[in-house]
Amino acid sequence: MPNKFDYVLFPIGGGGLGSGTVLSTKYFGNGCKAVGVEPELAGDAYLSIRDKKIHPQFPPISIADGLRVNLG
Repeated sequence: MPNKFDYVLFPIGGGGLGSGTVLSTKYFGNGCKAVGVEPELAGDAYLSIRDKKIHPQFPPISIADGLRVNLG
């Protein structure tokens, strides 16, 4: 079956789901790109990538359990 997707968006939590998504997209995605996303009020992963150091999680303002973890 040909790939019909250009991007796969995945939520950034602790890193486990993201690493699996990136690897499977790379090997089975036929050129599809994996992009991690997070809400603006939970932007610790963005800041960590930008500053090249791990930032602590923001105070949890969400009922989403995946946002209540530290980056691994």
